[in-house]
Amino acid sequence: PLFRFQVVQISICEVTAIVLRLRLFAAFLCTAAAVRMAAFKHQRVAVIGAGVTGSTIAHQLSRSGLPIAIDVFEMGRGPGGRASTRFTRQLPGVWYNHGAPCFHVCDPAVTAFIESLAGKQCIEEYKGKVMSIDWATKGVRQADTTRASHGSSGDAETCKIYRGVPHMASLCSALLEGDNITKREQTMIVEYCFDKTTQQWRLVDKQAKEYAGYDYLIITSVTNGHPRFQKTFGLPPPLTVAGDRLAAAQVSDAVQRVAAMMGEVKSDPIFSLMVTYPVSDAPPSLPFDCLLIENGMLSKVVQMPLPTPSAGHSPSPSHVSFVAHSTPAFAEEHISVSASSDPDALDRLAKTMADHLKMVLQTVAKEAASKMDMDSPAAV
Repeated sequence: PLFRFQVVQISICEVTAIVLRLRLFAAFLCTAAAVRMAAFKHQRVAVIGAGVTGSTIAHQLSRSGLPIAIDVFEMGRGPGGRASTRFTRQLPGVWYNHGAPCFHVCDPAVTAFIESLAGKQCIEEYKGKVMSIDWATKGVRQADTTRASHGSSGDAETCKIYRGVPHMASLCSALLEGDNITKREQTMIVEYCFDKTTQQWRLVDKQAKEYAGYDYLIITSVTNGHPRFQKTFGLPPPLTVAGDRLAAAQVSDAVQRVAAMMGEVKSDPIFSLMVTYPVSDAPPSLPFDCLLIENGMLSKVVQMPLPTPSAGHSPSPSHVSFVAHSTPAFAEEHISVSASSDPDALDRLAKTMADHLKMVLQTVAKEAASKMDMDSPAAV
């Protein structure tokens, strides 16, 4: 029993450290700890979370040659986590990468892993134009996209920027392809129970459905042991509850210690606004794919590329879509607003962000047009 708890503890600690450092795709490195669990013999693994970390761990375990079955539990409608893609029924073919629009890779091991996925056609080097604007001065310039500007470690000369194709979520979807991987989407686990007799884990979802017989449990989100689980879902953090039970039963205090570490993780909240304008209403000649903003209500604006038939969608040339991220300060100020508690307040908040977004887009378009006029020779 203690061996299993130690393995779970190592895996969670490494993932927690990755989230804490905000290294989105450094999650690839934590798979080494999971694959080291060489004691697998026809056993079952439950992976909680189908974000980058969970999808990568499931992928690596699936390819390890070990005789195991992997169930991946995801509370959302699909994989991706902070690299998710949202679709809309109102405008077929329109989609939004509402989390990370791209990601830096500076570690050679991670680069090799990324390149090994080339055959899946789920990822490509990012060639988008990244600009920045200081909202206080309205100055627009080309942004610094080197690894130093994002706090990434590694050699700047070897750093590359990638994105999922045709959407960011395509990467995680491709990673979860495997005969021994079962995806359980829209399944929110709210209880973890360890059976001392069978030495296995039993999971319970929000609808009280049980999933039993797991020899190993890999949790890839600190939310499971964080107070924000209670604030967001109205339920106690399930890993905290499981850890307290195991400690009280004198089975082990390892899970309790891991949950306590999760509860100490600090993160910056943001609001993501997804907006689609008719082309006639959108500012013309926007010179960016990604805009970084200083000293404003928003921190980032990403212009979504138009869908293509090869991406499995019909083109929607009559519309242009954007994703805008708020600053953490703005999100903290309005953190109590939610669709469940006050939908009208959420609508007002979205309108505030949308109005500010349009001002940003109009300012950038005006600055770009002004620069084009200065750069162009006079007519002869």
